[in-house]
Amino acid sequence: MSDKRIVGRVATVWTDPAAVREIDAPAVAAIPDVVGWTTTMTLEDRLDLHGRIVTQALPGEPVIVDAERDGWVEVALPWQPSSLDPRGYPGWVRVEHLADADDSLAPGDIAAAVSLPGAGRAEPGVLDGRALLATAERFLGMDYLWAGFSGYGVDCSGLVSLTHRSHGVVIPRDAHDQARSGAAVDLAELRAGDLVFFGADEGLGPVHHVGMAAGNGTMVHAPRTGRQVEVCPLSAPGYAEELCAARRYF
Repeated sequence: MSDKRIVGRVATVWTDPAAVREIDAPAVAAIPDVVGWTTTMTLEDRLDLHGRIVTQALPGEPVIVDAERDGWVEVALPWQPSSLDPRGYPGWVRVEHLADADDSLAPGDIAAAVSLPGAGRAEPGVLDGRALLATAERFLGMDYLWAGFSGYGVDCSGLVSLTHRSHGVVIPRDAHDQARSGAAVDLAELRAGDLVFFGADEGLGPVHHVGMAAGNGTMVHAPRTGRQVEVCPLSAPGYAEELCAARRYF
């Protein structure tokens, strides 16, 4: 079984239907209540999302459906490139969260009220680093959500991927894949809007964190569960030691 459809509602993408907990019921309801879900979870509940959810998909986003099981569909997400599947990020979503396909949609056509916090959408025009940074800064103060990819919460790679998506540019979903695409940038030549990567080893592996250069030796990033999107110096302890690469997608 393989057919193309689109996401009809904000869809949380799971590793497997069995990964859903009782507290996750609002996220997997026929009409998902993402706000209710995220606001009722404790810090421990949020930490326990690791290994349960992998990303989120936005209304209008295309999916490739591979299989259906007990009200769930196994999908790949073409607008979220991943080394896990050449067709796009793989996972499981509720079948009620999908709708009929519309091939006229493009990556920049996602509803702004869902994809970006605040009113309006990314400004049209030629993409440059400053425009990307201005969009990323709209997420400042938003709670970190493991695998988050919406105006309801983001993780580190979701923040930068969603920022690019809002300008109609598709980049890989995960930090380690983002670090191997785009144009390489010398760390001494960073510009606003460049992506900066952090890893425990020298070079590109294993990359475990990404932020967006914000000028003056700072970055916008989503740190970790229990924190909010913030501006942070690249020289901050824990980051300066692991800064390993930069990439540019504009």
